[in-house]
Amino acid sequence: MKSFFCYCLTYLLFAFTAHAESNRFIGGHIQIATGFQLNNPTLDNYSDSQSTSSSPVKGIPLVFGAGYSLSLSGSKVIGLSYERNLVDTYSASLATTSSGTTKSSSLAYSNQQRLSVTGGHLLNNFAMVYGKLGYASLSTTKADNNFDLSGYVLGVGYKSFLNNFQYVFAEYNHTRMPKTGLVNGSVTYDAQSVGHELLFGVGLQF
Repeated sequence: MKSFFCYCLTYLLFAFTAHAESNRFIGGHIQIATGFQLNNPTLDNYSDSQSTSSSPVKGIPLVFGAGYSLSLSGSKVIGLSYERNLVDTYSASLATTSSGTTKSSSLAYSNQQRLSVTGGHLLNNFAMVYGKLGYASLSTTKADNNFDLSGYVLGVGYKSFLNNFQYVFAEYNHTRMPKTGLVNGSVTYDAQSVGHELLFGVGLQF
Protein backbone atom coordinates (compact mmCIF):
# COMPACT_ATOMS: atom_id res chain seq x y z
CA MET A 1 0.00 0.00 0.00
CA LYS A 2 2.82 2.39 0.84
CA SER A 3 4.54 1.73 -2.48
CA PHE A 4 1.23 2.27 -4.31
CA PHE A 5 0.74 5.62 -2.56
CA CYS A 6 4.27 6.69 -3.46
CA TYR A 7 3.65 5.67 -7.06
CA CYS A 8 0.44 7.72 -7.24
CA LEU A 9 2.12 10.76 -5.69
CA THR A 10 5.02 10.51 -8.11
CA TYR A 11 2.63 10.21 -11.04
CA LEU A 12 0.63 13.29 -9.96
CA LEU A 13 3.77 15.36 -9.52
CA PHE A 14 5.00 14.29 -12.94
CA ALA A 15 1.63 15.10 -14.52
CA PHE A 16 1.56 18.53 -12.88
CA THR A 17 5.11 19.29 -14.04
CA ALA A 18 4.32 18.19 -17.60
CA HIS A 19 1.15 20.30 -17.56
CA ALA A 20 3.08 23.35 -16.34
CA GLU A 21 5.65 22.85 -19.08
CA SER A 22 2.95 22.66 -21.77
CA ASN A 23 0.97 25.74 -20.67
CA ARG A 24 2.13 27.86 -17.75
CA PHE A 25 -0.64 30.40 -18.28
CA ILE A 26 -3.66 28.42 -17.10
CA GLY A 27 -4.87 28.42 -13.50
CA GLY A 28 -5.17 31.22 -10.98
CA HIS A 29 -2.99 34.28 -10.61
CA ILE A 30 -2.44 37.38 -8.49
CA GLN A 31 -0.45 40.42 -9.60
CA ILE A 32 0.52 43.98 -8.74
CA ALA A 33 1.44 46.77 -11.16
CA THR A 34 2.19 50.47 -11.41
CA GLY A 35 2.84 52.94 -14.20
CA PHE A 36 1.06 56.07 -15.42
CA GLN A 37 -2.60 56.99 -15.75
CA LEU A 38 -4.33 59.87 -17.56
CA ASN A 39 -8.09 60.52 -17.45
CA ASN A 40 -10.04 63.28 -19.17
CA PRO A 41 -13.30 64.10 -17.37
CA THR A 42 -16.00 66.21 -19.04
CA LEU A 43 -18.88 67.93 -17.23
CA ASP A 44 -21.38 69.82 -19.40
CA ASN A 45 -25.03 70.43 -20.37
CA TYR A 46 -25.92 72.08 -17.06
CA SER A 47 -29.61 72.90 -16.75
CA ASP A 48 -28.90 76.28 -15.11
CA SER A 49 -26.62 77.49 -17.95
CA GLN A 50 -23.40 77.24 -15.93
CA SER A 51 -20.29 75.87 -17.62
CA THR A 52 -17.35 73.80 -16.37
CA SER A 53 -13.83 73.30 -17.70
CA SER A 54 -11.40 70.73 -16.28
CA SER A 55 -7.80 69.62 -16.55
CA PRO A 56 -6.79 65.94 -16.98
CA VAL A 57 -6.71 63.65 -13.94
CA LYS A 58 -3.16 62.29 -13.80
CA GLY A 59 -1.54 59.86 -11.41
CA ILE A 60 0.63 56.86 -10.63
CA PRO A 61 -1.71 53.90 -10.05
CA LEU A 62 -1.09 50.85 -7.88
CA VAL A 63 -3.26 48.14 -9.42
CA PHE A 64 -3.92 44.80 -7.72
CA GLY A 65 -5.31 42.03 -9.89
CA ALA A 66 -6.51 38.45 -9.56
CA GLY A 67 -7.99 36.00 -12.03
CA TYR A 68 -8.27 32.54 -13.48
CA SER A 69 -7.57 31.21 -16.98
CA LEU A 70 -8.56 28.06 -18.88
CA SER A 71 -7.00 26.48 -21.95
CA LEU A 72 -8.88 26.65 -25.26
CA SER A 73 -6.15 24.87 -27.21
CA GLY A 74 -2.42 24.31 -27.08
CA SER A 75 -1.75 28.00 -27.74
CA LYS A 76 -4.99 29.77 -26.70
CA VAL A 77 -6.28 30.66 -23.23
CA ILE A 78 -9.36 32.46 -21.96
CA GLY A 79 -9.92 33.86 -18.51
CA LEU A 80 -11.64 36.24 -16.14
CA SER A 81 -9.79 38.94 -14.19
CA TYR A 82 -10.60 41.54 -11.53
CA GLU A 83 -8.45 44.65 -10.99
CA ARG A 84 -8.62 47.52 -8.54
CA ASN A 85 -6.51 50.65 -8.22
CA LEU A 86 -5.49 50.83 -4.56
CA VAL A 87 -4.74 54.57 -4.63
CA ASP A 88 -6.78 57.64 -5.56
CA THR A 89 -5.79 59.56 -8.71
CA TYR A 90 -5.47 63.30 -8.10
CA SER A 91 -4.55 66.49 -9.98
CA ALA A 92 -7.63 67.68 -11.86
CA SER A 93 -8.77 71.27 -11.37
CA LEU A 94 -12.31 72.39 -12.14
CA ALA A 95 -13.38 75.90 -13.12
CA THR A 96 -17.14 76.39 -12.87
CA THR A 97 -18.66 79.57 -14.30
CA SER A 98 -22.16 80.61 -13.28
CA SER A 99 -23.78 84.07 -13.66
CA GLY A 100 -20.44 85.55 -14.66
CA THR A 101 -18.63 84.22 -11.58
CA THR A 102 -15.95 81.54 -11.85
CA LYS A 103 -15.29 79.14 -8.98
CA SER A 104 -12.23 76.88 -8.79
CA SER A 105 -12.35 73.41 -7.23
CA SER A 106 -10.70 70.00 -7.62
CA LEU A 107 -11.57 66.51 -8.76
CA ALA A 108 -9.99 63.10 -8.07
CA TYR A 109 -10.85 59.51 -9.00
CA SER A 110 -11.26 56.72 -6.46
CA ASN A 111 -12.64 53.16 -6.32
CA GLN A 112 -11.38 52.45 -9.85
CA GLN A 113 -12.06 48.81 -10.66
CA ARG A 114 -12.46 46.50 -13.65
CA LEU A 115 -13.91 43.06 -14.38
CA SER A 116 -12.69 41.69 -17.72
CA VAL A 117 -12.71 38.69 -20.00
CA THR A 118 -9.18 38.02 -21.26
CA GLY A 119 -7.97 36.06 -24.26
CA GLY A 120 -4.35 35.12 -24.84
CA HIS A 121 -2.12 33.60 -27.52
CA LEU A 122 1.05 31.80 -26.43
CA LEU A 123 4.20 32.77 -28.30
CA ASN A 124 6.03 29.94 -26.53
CA ASN A 125 5.86 28.20 -23.14
CA PHE A 126 7.14 31.32 -21.40
CA ALA A 127 5.56 34.26 -23.29
CA MET A 128 2.04 35.32 -24.22
CA VAL A 129 0.28 38.29 -25.82
CA TYR A 130 -3.28 38.98 -24.69
CA GLY A 131 -6.25 41.26 -24.96
CA LYS A 132 -9.12 42.02 -22.63
CA LEU A 133 -12.57 43.57 -22.70
CA GLY A 134 -14.70 44.28 -19.68
CA TYR A 135 -16.67 46.50 -17.34
CA ALA A 136 -15.05 49.46 -15.57
CA SER A 137 -16.31 51.80 -12.87
CA LEU A 138 -15.05 54.65 -10.68
CA SER A 139 -16.13 57.25 -8.16
CA THR A 140 -15.04 60.86 -7.79
CA THR A 141 -13.76 62.44 -4.62
CA LYS A 142 -12.56 65.91 -3.54
CA ALA A 143 -15.23 67.57 -5.73
CA ASP A 144 -18.04 69.69 -4.32
CA ASN A 145 -20.54 67.15 -5.66
CA ASN A 146 -19.15 63.67 -6.20
CA PHE A 147 -20.61 61.06 -8.54
CA ASP A 148 -20.09 57.56 -9.94
CA LEU A 149 -19.35 56.58 -13.54
CA SER A 150 -19.22 53.24 -15.33
CA GLY A 151 -18.28 52.04 -18.79
CA TYR A 152 -15.87 49.64 -20.45
CA VAL A 153 -12.16 48.82 -20.58
CA LEU A 154 -10.24 47.60 -23.61
CA GLY A 155 -6.66 46.43 -23.07
CA VAL A 156 -3.67 44.66 -24.63
CA GLY A 157 -0.59 43.25 -22.96
CA TYR A 158 2.46 41.01 -22.95
CA LYS A 159 3.33 38.51 -20.23
CA SER A 160 6.58 36.58 -19.78
CA PHE A 161 7.49 33.99 -17.15
CA LEU A 162 10.70 34.22 -15.13
CA ASN A 163 10.22 30.61 -13.95
CA ASN A 164 7.31 28.17 -13.69
CA PHE A 165 5.35 30.43 -11.32
CA GLN A 166 6.55 34.06 -11.44
CA TYR A 167 6.00 36.41 -14.37
CA VAL A 168 6.39 40.02 -15.45
CA PHE A 169 4.00 41.91 -17.71
CA ALA A 170 3.37 45.17 -19.53
CA GLU A 171 -0.15 46.37 -20.36
CA TYR A 172 -2.05 49.25 -21.92
CA ASN A 173 -5.68 49.93 -20.96
CA HIS A 174 -8.19 52.29 -22.52
CA THR A 175 -11.28 53.07 -20.44
CA ARG A 176 -14.34 54.96 -21.60
CA MET A 177 -17.20 56.09 -19.37
CA PRO A 178 -20.05 57.20 -21.67
CA LYS A 179 -22.06 60.35 -21.00
CA THR A 180 -24.24 59.91 -17.91
CA GLY A 181 -26.97 62.25 -16.71
CA LEU A 182 -26.59 63.36 -13.08
CA VAL A 183 -28.70 65.39 -10.66
CA ASN A 184 -27.47 67.81 -8.01
CA GLY A 185 -30.45 69.28 -6.22
CA SER A 186 -32.46 71.07 -8.90
CA VAL A 187 -29.54 71.14 -11.35
CA THR A 188 -28.95 68.40 -13.91
CA TYR A 189 -25.77 67.89 -15.93
CA ASP A 190 -23.83 65.26 -17.91
CA ALA A 191 -20.53 63.62 -17.00
CA GLN A 192 -18.18 61.36 -18.94
CA SER A 193 -14.54 60.27 -18.84
CA VAL A 194 -11.91 58.80 -21.18
CA GLY A 195 -8.81 57.20 -19.67
CA HIS A 196 -5.42 55.83 -20.71
CA GLU A 197 -3.21 53.64 -18.55
CA LEU A 198 0.22 52.06 -19.01
CA LEU A 199 1.18 49.39 -16.46
CA PHE A 200 4.28 47.36 -15.63
CA GLY A 201 3.98 44.61 -13.04
CA VAL A 202 4.85 41.25 -11.56
CA GLY A 203 2.62 38.28 -10.80
CA LEU A 204 2.36 34.79 -9.38
CA GLN A 205 0.66 31.93 -11.25
CA PHE A 206 -0.59 28.96 -9.22
